[in-house]
Amino acid sequence: MKNNGIVPITAMTITPYSDNVAGSITAWTGNLAPGASTTIALSAMQSPATSGAHVFSYDITAMNNPDFNVNNNTTKISYVVASNYQGTPVAEGFVQTTYPPAGWTTVNADGGPTWTRVGYTGAYGFSSDATRYDFYSNTVIGDKDELYLPPVDLSGPDAPEMTFDLAYAQRTSTDNDMLEIFVSDDCGNQWHNVYSSSGVAMATADPDASAFAAGSASNWKGEKVILTGYNKANVLVKFVTTNDNGNYLFLDNINLAQKNAVGVKKTYAAPLNVVLFPNPSNGTTTLKITSDRVSDAKVSVVNMLGQVVYTKQVSLNEGSNNIQIDAKEYPAGVYNVMIDANKITQVKKLTVTK
Repeated sequence: MKNNGIVPITAMTITPYSDNVAGSITAWTGNLAPGASTTIALSAMQSPATSGAHVFSYDITAMNNPDFNVNNNTTKISYVVASNYQGTPVAEGFVQTTYPPAGWTTVNADGGPTWTRVGYTGAYGFSSDATRYDFYSNTVIGDKDELYLPPVDLSGPDAPEMTFDLAYAQRTSTDNDMLEIFVSDDCGNQWHNVYSSSGVAMATADPDASAFAAGSASNWKGEKVILTGYNKANVLVKFVTTNDNGNYLFLDNINLAQKNAVGVKKTYAAPLNVVLFPNPSNGTTTLKITSDRVSDAKVSVVNMLGQVVYTKQVSLNEGSNNIQIDAKEYPAGVYNVMIDANKITQVKKLTVTK
């Protein structure tokens, strides 16, 4: 609290709020001289039970000497609650229209341009959906926005891996928009940078003065981050953007796993041809894999919460191979069918109807 007035403040009432629900009032008394500051401890508040973004705010009233600018007697800040650390893998292709996806959280402190879900008719990779950050219309230089993955349990013997696909163009060659990844194993008290890319180093296309649309495979690149030392039970991971009013940034196929991430780096000339039919399906669907060699493969089905609902080791013959997947017991929704073979991973989206 700072006294911006011209006479001492000797009393005030502070009402805190969590998501607009009032907490215990603090009645302060003292002597705060003009231009001086003090720190006031408020009563503890119960943390919300639900994971995700929440808002803390407070109002200051009942001053002995209220100033003329009452607009600076309140403030608010976003914070994130992590109440459930799910197992891996996290696999997100943004095919669901609900945004952010289940378990994910966005933080947009200034309420300006931020993360959204977008879809395209042009094909680039496995689906025509992605998440996009709007550097293009964000004129607040230095503005930071956050995209949290679901809280995750990465405990195990190996360093977790995170893979994702990225597309970005600068508006001009001097733009320096930035994307970073931070990790915390103490519920956000300390964050550690594990990835940073910006400007021309982040760009996957030439500078574009118009709105960049990542509609072709050549505009994308795959990234992989090893989270050394974070094979722990309670881990938070977030993407953070820093704005320089450049152009649009797209992310897709974000995958995080404790070992051998089921993630899907885009591969545009793979020795596998994969077809899934019927799709949509309300019963049995056939996974047809055409391979250029004899090999072993792993087939997994992952729901939109990142939970593996089916996994099977199969042997592929050279040529055509048909694998039956019984989806009649799956809840309606969209699933990632992942095929790991020949040192690559491919993904097909399966829609289950009822």
